[in-house]
Amino acid sequence: MATLENSENISLTTGAVVEVEPKPSPYKRTALAVVAVGAIAGAAVVTSQSGAVASVTKLLTSQETEDISEGLTTPLCYNGKVAPTLYVVGCQKCGTTSLWEDSVDHVYGLTTGDYKEHHYWHETDTRWTDGSLEGMVESYPDCTDLTEPNAASENQIIGADFCPQMAYEDVPGNIYNAYADALGEDANDKLNFVSILRDPVNRTLSYFYHALDEGWLDVEGCSDCCGSWWVDSSCSCEEYGYDNKYCCTEKLSFAERMATCNVTFDHWVDTQLERAVACQASGTQMWPDCGDSGVFGSLYVYQIMNFMEYFKPSQYSVIPFELYTNNAEVAIEAIANVSGAEYIHKEFSAEDVNTASNHGRSYDSMLPSTEKKLVEFYAPYNEMLYEYLAEQGIMVYGDDQTNFMHTPVVDSSETGTFPDDDVRRN
Repeated sequence: MATLENSENISLTTGAVVEVEPKPSPYKRTALAVVAVGAIAGAAVVTSQSGAVASVTKLLTSQETEDISEGLTTPLCYNGKVAPTLYVVGCQKCGTTSLWEDSVDHVYGLTTGDYKEHHYWHETDTRWTDGSLEGMVESYPDCTDLTEPNAASENQIIGADFCPQMAYEDVPGNIYNAYADALGEDANDKLNFVSILRDPVNRTLSYFYHALDEGWLDVEGCSDCCGSWWVDSSCSCEEYGYDNKYCCTEKLSFAERMATCNVTFDHWVDTQLERAVACQASGTQMWPDCGDSGVFGSLYVYQIMNFMEYFKPSQYSVIPFELYTNNAEVAIEAIANVSGAEYIHKEFSAEDVNTASNHGRSYDSMLPSTEKKLVEFYAPYNEMLYEYLAEQGIMVYGDDQTNFMHTPVVDSSETGTFPDDDVRRN
């Protein structure tokens, strides 16, 4: 690899001063010219249950064992702060928050510092500063603060970030360069990534109502849609001391909103799919160029390909959403295994803190024709995902590696139309 001047770093393996060239930003795009249109129901609601601790399973890797023997308390330490080595690359409405709560409660030594999701690595995101590792670790505990995690460990503390905002194109490159700049290129070998992936149709339905409620629904291409239930009000925020939508805006009822715009899920999906058809016809990459939210946020295969431009397949793994909601203990064991930590071994149910019922929302059912359209739209991308994971040897936890995105098509649905050619564009 070519070197850059004035980019000296200390090698984690040899201790020698090395020069590192950050990897280039663009990743190799592989487009899939796609298909049709169809939909889903809602996600299962599961509640947390208490249970006695049956045992503690040790899942330390040889490297972590060596670190502990040498008196190191964390896999990576920078400026005296824990540098995260586990990134859960979530997607909005994929159960990232629920998985976080169960993980920090059951995995010894696991901490996400001041926030569950740091919103740091995507430029223009909430806490983005300069993209440096120094800026990231500011909100993590000291490397010697073994008592900080919810489930404290006697010998180590492991930094993590469970963020649904990491599936953007610039994120893996920003992470890679930040660690290389601060600690040397070898530091990136200590990072591990986990995606929790949900049936894309279910995720899209859940995303729609959550985004509409929070005010960030993707309405590009929909001239008569509204991106929020909220409108400006004449209230004063002075008594709160800060601006937020709950004191300076008011939420309209469904009837009030529908009097001014068409914001039904079915209509919104139609406009999103029309946008996809236009992108396909123009040869535009479906993700992220056509879109990286809305229906496009569920094109997981491109997002994982993006990470593989910077990291090795052995550093990446997948937890299917259904595995987590049906067998939470297996999913938490996977998190412990990936992070190299001990975990509390007991039977429990997923917290599922992102459900509609917990946030006061209710989901209206979609038309059968909408279900049909979405199922057929996502089908070839799901198949492409299965093939890519198998080709790369990326770990998928659970017994189902080839059908965990499956949504049955409703036979009585009206079918939509998309081009028939399932062709990959190089």
